[in-house]
Amino acid sequence: DAVVRLKVDDAALTERITKRFEEQGRADDNPETFKDRLAVYNANTAPLLPYYEAQGKLTEVDGMGDIATVAAAIDAALA
Repeated sequence: DAVVRLKVDDAALTERITKRFEEQGRADDNPETFKDRLAVYNANTAPLLPYYEAQGKLTEVDGMGDIATVAAAIDAALA
């Protein structure tokens, strides 16, 4: 019934993932793997956004804020 897109800066997001990988060593936060995932999203998923926007189902949320702010914006979008 609804699509929420978290708008983020790719470079800032990659920096966050790299820092988390260096600090926590999480295998799923490998920066190279993340860059591949981001490329797949941009190639395969992002092109669907205009489709959902045309249906009035798309809400974009600034995903660069703190967790509480982003969560509140998502809740509002889904209310």
